[in-house]
Amino acid sequence: MKKIVYLVKVFLCIIGFIALAVLSRTKNKIENNMEEELPDAVILIDEIDKDINIHKQKIRVLIKNTDYQSIYHEQVLLSSDTDYTLSFNNGEQEQFCRYKAGEEVLIKPDCDFFYGHKVVVAPQVQTGKIILKNVHRNQGCPAYSGCIELFEDVGGIIAINEVDLEEYLYSVVPSEMPSSYPKEALCAQAVCARTYAYRHILQASYPRYEAHVDDSTSFQVYNNIPEQESTTDAVNETRGLLLYAPDGEPAATFYYSTSCGFGSDETVWKTNETMNGNYLHSKRLCNYDAIDGKLMMDEEAFQTYIMQVNENDFEKDCGWYRWNYRVEHLNMQHIYDILCERYNENETLVLTKKEKNYISEIPQKFKCLKDIYIAARGPGGVADELVIETDNNTYKIISEHNIRYVLNSGENQVKLQDGKLIECKELLPSGFFILQTRKEKENVVGYSLIGGGFGHGAGMSQNCAKQMAVEGYSYEQILQFFFENCTIEQCK
Repeated sequence: MKKIVYLVKVFLCIIGFIALAVLSRTKNKIENNMEEELPDAVILIDEIDKDINIHKQKIRVLIKNTDYQSIYHEQVLLSSDTDYTLSFNNGEQEQFCRYKAGEEVLIKPDCDFFYGHKVVVAPQVQTGKIILKNVHRNQGCPAYSGCIELFEDVGGIIAINEVDLEEYLYSVVPSEMPSSYPKEALCAQAVCARTYAYRHILQASYPRYEAHVDDSTSFQVYNNIPEQESTTDAVNETRGLLLYAPDGEPAATFYYSTSCGFGSDETVWKTNETMNGNYLHSKRLCNYDAIDGKLMMDEEAFQTYIMQVNENDFEKDCGWYRWNYRVEHLNMQHIYDILCERYNENETLVLTKKEKNYISEIPQKFKCLKDIYIAARGPGGVADELVIETDNNTYKIISEHNIRYVLNSGENQVKLQDGKLIECKELLPSGFFILQTRKEKENVVGYSLIGGGFGHGAGMSQNCAKQMAVEGYSYEQILQFFFENCTIEQCK
């Protein structure tokens, strides 16, 4: 009998505390196969996994430390809003420590809990939440449904939240889109977020820790804002719905805050990954027949467009629709440091000119800039290549992401079309801008940008979705506008 109880406890830890209803249906099968308990238990787990549908699908989220600085935690201070259990292996068997609601536990690297490598912390009731008291988000100390798994690694402690996919979305949607937005926009966001998450469940991004995503902007912001009634309703109303690409696979449902009036496509990221179907198109985001975004790859055409407000654009009244950014005095050391940083991130996207060709080579120091200009634009007019001519070398910076880093001084504010001034510490709002330089004695001493939009520009613009909802579009129509030829279906 003791052996059966031990197996049941191990079973609970492995599958992340599967619902008691499932355990009750499988208990007899385990007892009837006592002589080969472990193989039978493994078979049972496989059978259960095959039966789990989208409504009970688990997602494993790596929780970053305060301000999303690192995946590692120096220590973890835990609590819960209900009684909770901490389980670990002492080298001989599974151990369980039970704590009262509000009671705190401090876990440090090299503590006895990590004898068996992993610590699992779970509330004793299904609705309970585990609180990470040493992690700070906009809402304060975040509380997590499901369970928390802790691993000891060379850099510190890794924290993984294993949670039902739908409950994960309860904390993603309000963190990614304001809960005050119209219902249809929130429903569109919920389908996008669910599909995005499901794609990553199929292929984990942190295989070492068996984690599918993390909780930062690198994937989807999770639990930065507490759950809201309107966003929870949107998740429930679209429960289980995914967006499928023309080839039948889950679509790549990228989204961003605001467009300049044109969207781009997946080429903004400069990766070798190909899209599974033709559905992300660069086009004008307006309430009449769309204009092909490739027309904006012409410098003169884009300059004419970005210099004015276009009355038919869905987002024309949004603050981020148009903005200005001005750098009075260049900081050569800062520009050089950012060039080196981006080179180290991807050496194929920061190139040095050698005779007539550009090659991958670490940037060299320089004293002044002779010229700086946009050399190529991508679909929708997004800056795709930036050339910087210095007294030492000429450099080509590729991708809107890198360009937004390089042209950000780290000191100046962005001025929105409604007059608001916004701090801009690391990354320019978007890559949809024109560049105007200011020179003294043939050297560039400053520049100004006239731009529009906030974000990478591929997929669904959230503020466009908002305005479309205001104008009566359903969430299905909104999704079909941004992801052409895709279908909305229950998880297959």
